[in-house]
Amino acid sequence: LGDIVGWIALNRTITDEERIELLAYYAKRGAGGLLVPGDELIRNGDFSDSMTDWTLSNDADGGVVNGAVVFGREADNFDAILSQFVTGEPETYRIVSFEVVAVSSPSMRLEVRGQGPDVIYQNLTAGVHEVVVPSGLSKIQFVTRTTEETLSLDNISVKKLVKS
Repeated sequence: LGDIVGWIALNRTITDEERIELLAYYAKRGAGGLLVPGDELIRNGDFSDSMTDWTLSNDADGGVVNGAVVFGREADNFDAILSQFVTGEPETYRIVSFEVVAVSSPSMRLEVRGQGPDVIYQNLTAGVHEVVVPSGLSKIQFVTRTTEETLSLDNISVKKLVKS
């Protein structure tokens, strides 16, 4: 399964056809059947409970507006970070999906942090995104890179891939 890393679609959402092909690839490689999204591994991804379970770092400003989180920085050159640790076993593959409601700059990104040195980046554009990430995921964070940028997100989800 290690060569599945080549399937990660950076800077864009994977298509339905790519997702079907990816899951079929798992089946051919001996995964014992198609893998489908399983249990949710983060909390409050729809921000229905305001900012509960989410952390804003580097003095980022943020809150929930019209059901979506909006955050950024107004001063200094530190990254504004919205993050949450992911529950479950980090050795499994995960599907990360989220909706970018509004973005003020293309320099914003998703960072998926794990047990090793690898970090997966994806520049953010408006729309729904889905990214398959390899094992080791333990923290998901969204980052604005410069001052006066804001990012609005909703429907954040991290699910373990399980056999169907």
